[in-house]
Parts: sequence; structure tokens; C-alpha cells
Amino acid sequence: MLTLGTTVPSFHLSEKKKYLFLIGLGILSVAILFLSVHNGIDYHLIKSFMGGRVQWLNGFLTEVFNGMPPSLDTIEDHDLSYYLYLSYLGKFLGIRDAEQLFLVVQMLAWGTVLLLYPAIWYYLTKTWVVGLLTPIATVMILRPMLWTYCNDSYWSMAWTVLMGIPLIAAYEKDCGKNRSFFSGGVICLVIALGNVPRGHSSMGIALVFLAVLIKSFMARYRDIRKISVRVFLSILIILFFYRCFTNVVPDMYTYFRDDYGKMENMPAWHTLYVGLGWDENKYGITWNDACGTEAAQKIDPDVIPNSKEYHEIIKQIYLSLIKEDPLYILQSYIRKLIACIKVNINYIWKSPYFLHKGTAVLLTGILLLLNKFVLKRQSQFKAYYILIFGAFFCGIQSLIFPMIATIADQYLTGSFAAGDLLLFILFVIGTSNFCNAIQERKQTKRKKVP
Repeated sequence: MLTLGTTVPSFHLSEKKKYLFLIGLGILSVAILFLSVHNGIDYHLIKSFMGGRVQWLNGFLTEVFNGMPPSLDTIEDHDLSYYLYLSYLGKFLGIRDAEQLFLVVQMLAWGTVLLLYPAIWYYLTKTWVVGLLTPIATVMILRPMLWTYCNDSYWSMAWTVLMGIPLIAAYEKDCGKNRSFFSGGVICLVIALGNVPRGHSSMGIALVFLAVLIKSFMARYRDIRKISVRVFLSILIILFFYRCFTNVVPDMYTYFRDDYGKMENMPAWHTLYVGLGWDENKYGITWNDACGTEAAQKIDPDVIPNSKEYHEIIKQIYLSLIKEDPLYILQSYIRKLIACIKVNINYIWKSPYFLHKGTAVLLTGILLLLNKFVLKRQSQFKAYYILIFGAFFCGIQSLIFPMIATIADQYLTGSFAAGDLLLFILFVIGTSNFCNAIQERKQTKRKKVP
């Protein structure tokens, strides 16, 4: 029984126990997700599968379950290695249905975020409350592009941003320490895996990571030769991981299978050409595969769609348009960029996936204002510039996908996720600074008490 004047023992956890607790919290979050899905709760409010991809994967799954390798040389798509891995993953998990397998893979990606985020964000902020609130904040703010909007491959554009940027910030914080090799290795793994579902999804985080490496080399070394050698080696390592699971491993797979043809991904020329048809235009180009086929067959009536000859013809058609009417093509891309930016702004303010983000926006705004004007935290953002810059850069860089193709939600998932991550970062900054300011005030009062 406590009496007046008795000091209440403070509840304190060591750093090791805090991380163990937060990892446990992440495991609990993943378990709740998996159990709820297993019991029939469907979190995917919007599903968007390309019919061809579902059909192809169903065929490959049938082949693998029958003991044959997937006949990937019979199709052309942007990322054939994705079908290779999914086919054998389906056999390993006993899943024969393509749509179900697409859902499972995206759920695994979502589970990884839930698992790692509490520990990562506590490490970045050293604020216990942030670590504890991370699962709730993740569901409130980041859920739309990770989980609500489900698709066959485009989700990786969002996943690489949401996983990569916090890890890069952790690496920057560790820079020069032995454990930075671990965080750097995890970043490389995210870069490698992120490109498998959708090619070049990891481009943004790869460039941000390289920029952080160059900055760290310039801060640590004065010899330009040392800096140059380390930058060169870093580029080689990043490029290796960038292409590891999409080129290196598949090439080894085909090399050791003498009876198997080489996997060749579809080049971007077809998408670039029909992508000019995102809006009405004087050339009559439409966002339709048949439009590209029709244009190519005017030059060679016997050309087979998606063949090497087809892509060479459509490449020449696209380049000839640029040469003949560069001003119009430039104007088209400028209008397209403006339209992409408008769609992103509309996503922030009128998003059909908004869910609980309105509450998060209001709470974040209140916290930031309290910190600045009441608690006098004038430099709230200084310690988090890598996170803010990384998310902003990835948001801009991700616009390359709708610029090549067309303005549709699936191509904008990377920039949508970057916008969500910026809100998440502001929430983290507001919460961390608010908690730290309150703690500092308490400590100041204690010192004043005689």
C-alpha cells in the first residue's frame, strides 16, 4: 500500500527489451491480418487483375503442378520472372488459382511492413509512443496502396517506396558503424525483390540510396580517388541487386535447362506508342493494344503482334513521330504530367481510399501546430530530412510510369504511396516531437523542485 511521500516505481524497459516488444507487436499485427483473412475477411475493396496475366499464370500453375517447367517462352509481358517465381511459389503453397496467389503475395508484402515498421520507426525517432502507435498509423494512413487496392503486379511500386525509404533513413543514421552493412544489405534486398512484380519499381529507392552513399563518402573522405572508387563499387552493387531476381537468376535458370528457351521481357516501345493515346490527339492514337497492332500492320501486314519484328516497327513509328512533330509530342507529355499531378492532388484530398486518413491529417496538423507555437519546437523537420526528401523524390520519380503508359490508378501507385508516406512521416514527426517536448518539460520541472 502506497502512502503520501512514497515514490511510485517507474516502468522502464531496456533498449533490447523495447525492440523485442516491438518485434512482438509486429508479429501480433501480422497474425491478426492473416487470421482475419483466413476467416473470410476481405480487405481488398478494389481488385484489378489483367485478364491475360490471370490466364497465363493459371496455365503456368497447371504445368508446374503436372511436373513441367512453366512455358514462359509462349508469352510476352514486362516481367516474365514474376511468373516463374509465382508458379513455383504456388506449388510450394498448394495454390492452383492465379487470383488467390496474387492476393497471397500482396498480403505477404503487407505483412512485411506490419512486421518491421514498429521497430524501424522507433529506431528512427527513439520515441516509444511512436513505436507503439505505428501499427495503427500504418492501417490508417498506408493501407490504401498496400492493401485496399489489389492488383496483379503494380502494388510493388508502392511497396518499394514504403519499405525502402525508412530503411535508407536507418542506414543514414547508422552510416560509419558496422551495423550499417546489415541495413544496407536489407535495402539491396528490397531493391531486388521490388523489381520482380513490376520492372523498375525500385528505381526511386535505388537512386535515393545511391545519393545517400555518395553523401556519406564525401563526408568521410577527402581523397577524390577514394570517393570515386567507392561510388563506382556502390553503383555496381546496386545495379547487381537491381537486376538480380529479374535477370541474373532467371538467366541462370534458363542456362541450366537445355530444353528451355530464354526469357525475354517485352520492351517499352508498344506502351510508349499507345501511351500517346491517353487523350484525344490528331494522330488518332488510342490507349489500346489493337491501335499499336494496326499501326505496325500498315507497314508490315504479316507482322505478328508482340514479336521482335513488331516491337522494332512500333519503335520506328514512335521515334518518327518525335522527329516529325517534336513540339506536339512535348506538349502532349507536359499536359500528361500536369494531369498526373492533378490526379495525385485529387488522391490526397478526395481519395476514394481515404478511409481514416482524414482523422490522421487533422491529428497530424494539430500536433505540428502545438509543437511549433505552444511547445516551441522550431526545428521539427531537421532530423528527418532524408525521409522527407526520399519520399518526395520517389513520388516525383514514380510519375515516369503513368507518363510512359496512361493516367490510371495502377500506374500511379508509386506516387500515391509516396504521398501517403509523407503524411505518415509528418504524423511520426509530430508525435515524436510532441512526446519529447512534454518529457523535457517534465524533466525541467523536476530539476526546479528543491
